[in-house]
Amino acid sequence: MKQKQVAVAEKAVKKAVVVPMMDKADPNTGATRIVATEKKARYVDFSSYLDNYKIQTKILERIADKTPKGEFFKETVNKASALDILTRNKDNRKLKRQSIDKYVDDLQHGNFEWNGETIKFDKNGRLIDGQHRLWAIVLADAKVPCLIVCGLEPKVQATIDNGQNRNASDALHFHGYIDHPSIVAAVIKAYEQWNRTHTVHSRNHRYVFSPADVLNWALEHENEAKKINEFAEFSVKTLFKDAPFFKASQWAFLYFLLWSLPGRQGKAKDFITKMALNSGISEDEHSAIFYGRRMIARLDKDTEGNSHYIYTLKVKLLVKAWNLWIEGKERATEKSFRWMAGEKDNTVIEKPI
Repeated sequence: MKQKQVAVAEKAVKKAVVVPMMDKADPNTGATRIVATEKKARYVDFSSYLDNYKIQTKILERIADKTPKGEFFKETVNKASALDILTRNKDNRKLKRQSIDKYVDDLQHGNFEWNGETIKFDKNGRLIDGQHRLWAIVLADAKVPCLIVCGLEPKVQATIDNGQNRNASDALHFHGYIDHPSIVAAVIKAYEQWNRTHTVHSRNHRYVFSPADVLNWALEHENEAKKINEFAEFSVKTLFKDAPFFKASQWAFLYFLLWSLPGRQGKAKDFITKMALNSGISEDEHSAIFYGRRMIARLDKDTEGNSHYIYTLKVKLLVKAWNLWIEGKERATEKSFRWMAGEKDNTVIEKPI
């Protein structure tokens, strides 16, 4: 009966959290269409799943014993004990679905390390910190060592998490990527998303790539990560200065994307340099790079800001210019790029060749 209660609560929570990710590709052209996934609320409320829940373990007894003296203890928390603790989660901040997803992903892929973070209770026995980690333990059916601190003053809850969370940039910085860790992290995330969805922004997708994922990718693909670092340096010092219609991180991603294509390393450098610096190309030569660059710059000038949608259009133009250039089209004109003007769906991104 107890196992059934835990299973019912877990099933209900999973149903509320898991979001499928969809993408569609044209089997003939390889072009991939950005499609919106089912939208979920930013916040989730699981309180109703514990309304008739009965305590399964003795974890709350230990907490009650340690509370009067304000003591702490280490405990391996599993699914059942996590649910028990969550029955004491009253008047806490809203649950962020993305935070729970991130913890679940780390737990399922072995990226969750015990680092001394605590589960905190006030002197009234109320949980004041740790709810996201606890729900993730339930969803991932994991066992996690936790330090449980008891007997805190209720007012300290306002001071929790006021510091800055460590992100992927910090993780890379700690491992030697000192100059441009934020750009390297952004490129790794963008490249992995491209490989999974062939999209260049994540607004309609729920794929979570945590700081641990970014670091693991860099460690497993050391040569590629070093190249990304080189491209980041080149993008900051040269590409972005001469062609600010892409951000430095976007230039680095696009450079790496083309460079990573089989047999295109030299071509990628030549193309990106010409595209950004406007060198060795002219209207008289009917250069695909020239017309692609002009239309990207015009789009950037005629639109305000750098929205995800405009960025997608600019990437489409760059990839189109790349494909025309690789195919050796000698008579490119602006009409070569008008393929996008009459499209009903402007989110199709041609596959770079």
